[in-house]
Amino acid sequence: MQLLHSSIVNVSVVHLQHWSMLALTNDNVAKERRDIIMAYYTDTHARGDLTERALATVAQFLENAATRHAQRRVYRETISELSALSGRDLADLGIHFGEIKRIAYEAAYKA
Repeated sequence: MQLLHSSIVNVSVVHLQHWSMLALTNDNVAKERRDIIMAYYTDTHARGDLTERALATVAQFLENAATRHAQRRVYRETISELSALSGRDLADLGIHFGEIKRIAYEAAYKA
């Protein structure tokens, strides 16, 4: 048995089964007793990469969510800071009041 990242990758099992069998004659009288031993071999392949792919997908989703959250925070902070400036300060920077959202969007999502 091999373990990889705590998921079973390959399992081979051999188990014995033992039972007794009575041979009957035509008039249902026990004639002889036979001991039968059978060996069964089971080879199981569990796909460990399915678990790994699922975890990678969840990790990628969480990473994307964190990135989007950080971008959104930059967008909101930029709007907040530029909106707090007076019209004269915005004019000194060469920014019109109507351009604040566009500038915030470029700062957050195109950087």
